[in-house]
Amino acid sequence: MDTQEIIEKYRRYTYGLGTYYKQPLPLVKGEGKWLTDSDGKRYLDFFGGIVTVSLGHCHPKVVAAIEKQARTLQHVSTLFPTIPIVELAETLEKIFPGERPAKMFFTNSGTEAIETAVTTARSEQDLRTALRLGAEFGYTPVIDEAQEAHYVVDELAKAKVWVMVGAPSAERVTGNAQMDGADPRFSTLPMLQERGVPFVITTGTNTQALDLIREATFAVRFGISPQRALDAITVDPAKLLGVGDRIGQLAAGKDADFVVWSADPLDPASQPATVVLDGNPVPTSR
Repeated sequence: MDTQEIIEKYRRYTYGLGTYYKQPLPLVKGEGKWLTDSDGKRYLDFFGGIVTVSLGHCHPKVVAAIEKQARTLQHVSTLFPTIPIVELAETLEKIFPGERPAKMFFTNSGTEAIETAVTTARSEQDLRTALRLGAEFGYTPVIDEAQEAHYVVDELAKAKVWVMVGAPSAERVTGNAQMDGADPRFSTLPMLQERGVPFVITTGTNTQALDLIREATFAVRFGISPQRALDAITVDPAKLLGVGDRIGQLAAGKDADFVVWSADPLDPASQPATVVLDGNPVPTSR
């Protein structure tokens, strides 16, 4: 197939082509770090199949291993133990940099991996389920949204989980999330702060959410300290993501990404006066 035929059939039979680019790039061959398109033009690949081709395209050893496994046993899902699974788990455990002994959890996609680490749970029932799953399978979840955390604040404190609180300003859950039946309470954040539950403030999925700094302003209005509110949108998210050594606060050796406000940033009337990224001021719109 030539370039035009590939593009036409892609548009005819699939979704999503126009999401990332206007001019598609049909690729037909990969070799090492190089890709070749349907017109024979070569490209240096910095994409790596979204980090799934870390050894380069069509590495002879990788090809040989795939061929050998395909002739022996193909996919039976991660529900069943196989020799490759246990060998890989053993190898990873030996080089795991964290606390050991460690256990591996294999998934089919990045989505599943993220859902294991971050669990969206709005209602009391879902929150209890998330905590129970974490205890049962031996991992500590990060709870996202958590509108009814006020019902399980002691359990959250005991489990030592992080909570990503969705839109403090929201009086109700909007969109498809309404089906969860969660009922937000303005007392949630003060209760989390009082019990020592680590949390960050987010805009969540609520269509009525305000800008993040304004959500922090509402959090102060509902009873948490101004410093805690600012931490919950700066230094604490950096800690949660494991990048606190690089971003989240102004300190020597950290990235120079910050905003200078016209007044107290938690003042509803304040405006960003200067935005700095990597030490360089960038234009702002008022």
